Amino acid sequence: MKAYSGFKAQKASSGFPELPAGGYVCKIISARDEEGTYGEQLVIAYDVTEGEYKGFWKSAYDADTRNDKKWGGVCYIRVPDETDEAWMRRAFENFIYAVEESNPGYHWDWNEGGLKGRSVGIIVGEKEKLSKDGTQVFTNTVARGTASVDDIRNSDFKIPKKKELKNKPKASAAPTGFTEMDDSDDELPF
Repeated sequence: MKAYSGFKAQKASSGFPELPAGGYVCKIISARDEEGTYGEQLVIAYDVTEGEYKGFWKSAYDADTRNDKKWGGVCYIRVPDETDEAWMRRAFENFIYAVEESNPGYHWDWNEGGLKGRSVGIIVGEKEKLSKDGTQVFTNTVARGTASVDDIRNSDFKIPKKKELKNKPKASAAPTGFTEMDDSDDELPF
């Protein structure tokens, strides 16, 4: 057996850290306006400020050794306009309400920079997604809603039902790096 260049014995990663589904009191780390797939959107970076998971995303960021590491606590909120139907405006309006309720004296003035440092409740739920090659279905947790910090503290919120993919590929095992052996009782090859 020939050694390959760059070999280093190391424990395999168990994947990216995820917050469990639930509600969290958070602080907005940054807020920016950008053009997304479905139009204008607010991109909110946040971190947990209370409870067992306090500082969750900061700890995950600090522990990430990749050169291209990214902040994990991010949510995207589409910014509607006057032509959008009421149901399309709900998520944005609820987010602004949650920020205003969580920060006495603060009033939204259409300046996303003013959101930095504000408290808000983030509701995290499960969502299925496809692997990059489109053959595997994974479940992860993502920000799925917002609430006031008082609603989070009082458990006055609902965790959304798992968001499942509509057209899933046929189930197959995720690659592990191991060759699968059959369960026969034949003699071992060594």
